[in-house]
Amino acid sequence: MPRIRLAWLLMGLLGLSLGGCMQATLAPSSDASFTPKDQQLLAQAPYAQANIPERYRRHVVDYPYKEGPGSILVDTDSRYLYYVLPNGKAIRYGVAVGEEALVGNSSTLLDGVKIGVRAMVAAGSLVTPGTEIPDGMLAMGAPCKVKGPLAGTAAERWVQMNPAGYQALAQRHRKGVQPA
Repeated sequence: MPRIRLAWLLMGLLGLSLGGCMQATLAPSSDASFTPKDQQLLAQAPYAQANIPERYRRHVVDYPYKEGPGSILVDTDSRYLYYVLPNGKAIRYGVAVGEEALVGNSSTLLDGVKIGVRAMVAAGSLVTPGTEIPDGMLAMGAPCKVKGPLAGTAAERWVQMNPAGYQALAQRHRKGVQPA
């Protein structure tokens, strides 16, 4: 029995001594898997070059309205998007969303984004800082890219199926936004 305990003790000590040989931090990922085209695109990323006025940069602000945390609201008149946080706060992003534009669920619009009139951003898209989506265009992806005109696509037909419903929902939401 004592030999088994001694063996377990030696194994434990060996494990502790070798544990110090482990690297405690993660090394940065290697660029070795990037193609030359990937490296060129990353070196000239358009969002890294965007010049965004201070008032349209991301800020944490007081938010006195009743929407719950996780809600996303777009104030088209002021050109701001609010992501509601707990405790009466929100992250405010400067964006411009044109009339009758549609931004799909789970999309993210970052600082200085401009969405044109009757343009559509597909669900789950990531619109990077300073991106402009022209009037009447369909855009999607992460990062979001313009795919072409919205006119004549299945996406346009989907939006047109119930325009009164979309308008009523927007009006109901606008009336329901009250200070807390």
